[in-house]
Amino acid sequence: MAVVLADKETQWAHMVERCRRVVDKLGKPIDEGIFETVVALNLFGIHTCASCEGHLEYGAYAPWVDIQTPGADAEEKIVNDAYKYYYEQVEAGKLSPIELGQLYDHTLQCDLKADEKYLSERHKLMIYLDLFYENQHSPYDRRLTIQHRETWARLESQGTYFQRVSSEGLRMQKLSEYQEEMRAFTAFLKELFFYGIDVK
Repeated sequence: MAVVLADKETQWAHMVERCRRVVDKLGKPIDEGIFETVVALNLFGIHTCASCEGHLEYGAYAPWVDIQTPGADAEEKIVNDAYKYYYEQVEAGKLSPIELGQLYDHTLQCDLKADEKYLSERHKLMIYLDLFYENQHSPYDRRLTIQHRETWARLESQGTYFQRVSSEGLRMQKLSEYQEEMRAFTAFLKELFFYGIDVK
């Protein structure tokens, strides 16, 4: 057990070092309030591409982490090009209905292949959230959810978007609650990483 724990500590330290080198387009490092969340997610094979601890002055007024499978943009370009080519062929009117059907099937297969790549990573995160909420009884607006986009997804509290139209006092209260929810999930992931069994 001691050897396993030492190995886990080494893995954690290496990921911390790696994440310390990450900066955004403005050269800013990962916010301290979301840093361990980013570390833990990456150690579980959930690739992050942006994050914020939440601020009252700007942004979403809540913590969030964006997830994107490596190579997602290139994969999406392949899908978009496939659809573009299909519609060009439809407009040109030179292919038979059978040929158009085959081309459309090929395009759908490209799309499904890309979806499988994106969704497998998000599904893994969903499993961890499910495990977390087996014992974490939070109000609905605090519960962490996965907001799906095309090539990326965002982990954030359900009530985040309502922060934009909340009063200043409520916004401050909810920011604190949402940050606490993210910290609780991070503590759960950290405990699972060091002492639990990875979920496939």
